[in-house]
Order: sequence, then C-alpha cells, then structure tokens
Amino acid sequence: MSTSLIDLNFTTAGDSEIYHAIEKFIDISALQTDRQAEGYSVDFKEEWGDKSLRVIASFANTFGGIIVVGVSELSGRANEIIGVTTRAELKTKIAGSISVNISPIPAYDIAECGLPGDSSKRLAVIRVRAANRLHYLLKKGEQPIYVRNVDQSIPALASELRALIENERTHSALAVEEVSPFVENPVAFRVTRAKGPGTKQERLRDRPESKSYLRVAIRPLKPLEFSLDYNFEENLRKRVAKWSEEYQQAVVEDISSESDSRTSRSYVYKILRDGVDIESIWSVNAKATLGFACTLAITTNRPNWSLPDMAANLISCIRMADEMLTGTGYYGGIAMEVEIQPGGGNYCTLWRGRLRSIPQKDSLQNRMADHHSGIPRTATAHS
Repeated sequence: MSTSLIDLNFTTAGDSEIYHAIEKFIDISALQTDRQAEGYSVDFKEEWGDKSLRVIASFANTFGGIIVVGVSELSGRANEIIGVTTRAELKTKIAGSISVNISPIPAYDIAECGLPGDSSKRLAVIRVRAANRLHYLLKKGEQPIYVRNVDQSIPALASELRALIENERTHSALAVEEVSPFVENPVAFRVTRAKGPGTKQERLRDRPESKSYLRVAIRPLKPLEFSLDYNFEENLRKRVAKWSEEYQQAVVEDISSESDSRTSRSYVYKILRDGVDIESIWSVNAKATLGFACTLAITTNRPNWSLPDMAANLISCIRMADEMLTGTGYYGGIAMEVEIQPGGGNYCTLWRGRLRSIPQKDSLQNRMADHHSGIPRTATAHS
C-alpha cells in the first residue's frame, strides 16, 4: 500500500513514490468535483511565484499545511497534474525563494519529482509546520503578515495580528518557565555503569550513575496530551526497533538486560549491553515528550566514545519523534534539548560496526581526529 503525502519520508522517497503520493492525495482518479479541495491547510499552484510565498507564510502563521506546485485547480479543487517547466531543481528554487523572502524561515520540508512522460517538467510538495511566532513576508509590495482563511492567504486584520502577537508573547513566556524534561523526570534519563569487573550478576547489581552520557528530549511547541495505553507503549518499542542503532546493535550482541516501567503519565523502556556496559533508555510522557539517554563512553584502557555514533543516536531520536508526532496529526514546531557529558577519553571511530542507517559514516570517520574532552556541553535547539 502506498504511503500518503502527509506521512511520506521526503528524504528517502524516489520520483515514482512521490508522484504516486501526489496522485493519491489529490484523488486524481475521482471526478474533478470530488477531488481534494483547497482549504485551511491545502493549496495547489500551477507555478511557483509571489502568491506561493503568501501561502507558505500564512500556513506558518496559522495551522501549517501542504502546497503542491505543478497542479492546477478549478473551483477550489485539484484539476490536472501539469508540472512546472524548469531546467534546474525546482525545490532548490523554492527553498531559495523562501529563505530570501520570509523571516524567520518557517519549519518546512520539500520534495520534488518528474512528470511522467515529460522530462522537462517537475512537481514539488512543501509541507509547512505552524509555529508560535510571527513569520513576515519581506518581498517589496507585499503586506508583511499573511494568515490562512479557508482557501485564501490574506493579509492579517488588526484583530488577527493582535491575536498572533499575543500568542507569540504567551509562548515566549511559557518557554522561559518550561521545566527541562531532564529535571522533571530524572529517572528516565539516568544511565548507570557497572562498579567494576565481576560476574554478570555482580555487574547488574547496585549500578551507580554513569559520568558519561548523552541525553535527548524532544517535545512539541504546542501543548499536547497523550493517552499512554498498551498500544502506545507497543508502538514506542516498535519505533525503537525500527530507528535505533543502539537497539539494533544490542539485538546482534544479545541484550543482557531488558525492562520497562510505567506510571499514569510516563512510560520508560531500558536495555543494557553488558559486554560493553552501555545502558540505553527511551521514554515518553503524556505531554508527548520523547526522551532518550545512553552511556556515551565505553571503557577499555581508558574511556572511548564515538562522535558518529552519537550523531546517529540524535538522528534516530528525531526520526522517532517525527513519526510519533505526525502519527497523531501534529505538524507544528518542536523543541529539542541535548545534554552531552563525554566523561573524558578519546574519540573512537571503530569500536562498533558501521551504521546501517547512515551510509555516510565512513566519510565522517575519515575526517575525525583524536580528541580529549571532559567538559559537559549543553545545547537547546528550536525548529
């Protein structure tokens, strides 16, 4: 069964998959009067132009949405897939136009494909996320702020502008007061280490907190409430198995210890690879915050840790959070907190197998140099 345009992975999808997702989205096989209609979160454009920028800005300021470029419309519904004549990449042109003319640049992803039977024409799809901040259209002659009203992108009225400004202020105040997930639920981010050599049972008992760790928390910018039932827990474990290199490596090496715990507001899943003394923890709470923590360094003669493996863990967390949030219909912005404590030691690039999820790892390895660091680093990123 083909993937919908809303759920399609733009990074890995090929031309055929993108084109068929567009056909399915607009329901091309239906009568024209029954095809996908434009609305608060859907728009069709025959060409990319100034009016397209209005749509992007209005989606970002209102509810988010999808714009398909290269599709005509008739009476507010998709009409024909006609494509855009272009010699260069259409998505490069669109991305450049957005970056120059909208500030701040909205959170979006973009994909393009060819029109079957005509190599000179392309189609593009842009998925825009709503955010709790104002996005300004900078192009000369345009109104600065646009909002979405049914199937139109229109200049914001004074009352709408006041509401947007108030929303931005309220969110900014809440962001300042937001308690870090690392503080709110420390148990979900506390990875441990063995006290020393011994039997397997001895290494699994009374484990102190590790001085070397990676902690990641990803949450939606808009408040959400999840019901943490059995199905949700099962889906989290499936996503861990699908995206996490830590889990995949643990399966290969035989997981030494596996456990989970739950409350009415959170679910925590842990695995331990005793052979290298690495503990990994995944968690989710009722506010839709996805958490991950793992031991960062292994100890041979001295601690060793891998920068590519750390990057792979960050990527897997983003993929899991994206799948979890979009699966509930949320396409707004996210906040990501990352806390890294190497615990001293050297970069180590070869102590684990090549990443299956990131083919470019070898090129990263070739550019890496030995490095010594014991300084904690904390970063917060918003998108």
